Amino acid sequence: MKMVNPELKVFIIMNMVSTHPSVSAYKKVLKILEDFPNLNVLPNPTHERIAYIKAAQQGLGVHEIMKPDIKAIEEMNYLYNEMGKE
Repeated sequence: MKMVNPELKVFIIMNMVSTHPSVSAYKKVLKILEDFPNLNVLPNPTHERIAYIKAAQQGLGVHEIMKPDIKAIEEMNYLYNEMGKE
């Protein structure tokens, strides 16, 4: 396998993580990703939220929908800030 850019930093954000306490897939995936030290997993995932569906249906961001979901907004703000760091 040919290395294209050895300086490339790879970041992963877990997406649509269940908010249900009995669903443990997120923790299992994090454990698997520990075997790949070149992958940087962002510590705060986005969760499965109705606000994302409503925003997409309306062609809006979660900041713009009529009844904003504070948690969804916080997740998007976090992601935006993390992307600006690198």
